[in-house]
Amino acid sequence: MRRGKASLLIGLIVFLSALLLPRADARIVIGVSTVNVAFLPIYVTQDKGFFKDEGLDALVVMFNAGATNLQALIGGDVQIMAGGVPETVLARASGVDIKNFWAISNLMPFQIYGAPTFKSLKDAKGKKFAISRFGSLSEFLTRSSLRQFSVDAKEVTLLQIGATPARLLHWPEAWSMPPCCGSRSPSGRKRWDSPNSSI
Repeated sequence: MRRGKASLLIGLIVFLSALLLPRADARIVIGVSTVNVAFLPIYVTQDKGFFKDEGLDALVVMFNAGATNLQALIGGDVQIMAGGVPETVLARASGVDIKNFWAISNLMPFQIYGAPTFKSLKDAKGKKFAISRFGSLSEFLTRSSLRQFSVDAKEVTLLQIGATPARLLHWPEAWSMPPCCGSRSPSGRKRWDSPNSSI
């Protein structure tokens, strides 16, 4: 009888302790693929404390490309990936169970910039184009844009430079980038229209 009462008392103490303990905050890592106004809602949510309001300790980490962000997601280092559809499509084609749950646009928010000597993307044969990484949105958009101007991507060199700041810093002959820098073209570069690809 005493054992039964002692067990009941211990069980009651454990149960009440669990009720009185504060809720443990969950830590999530959110990977963003580049500097881009498309990710502004994530930064606003973090800065305004909305994640904390929901009991989440969110860490926003910027990767140099959607492909590396995807690798971190597959490896479990990132719980939410903010990136482009091409990464999701490539992951699904490789058997990874990944889903998009939010999108900001059904158009590709990128522009193509190039050296002033380019009159159009038709002049791209033999030129070097900077992308973030193979398998990323910047590669997909560059190939799509070249195709629109009847240029085979095999006739250009695609350089894996990294995120938008790195592509700006290295000044290759041409590159694709998100509209993070306003409507002005980087100094001495010509801007072509945004790719007309829709998702």
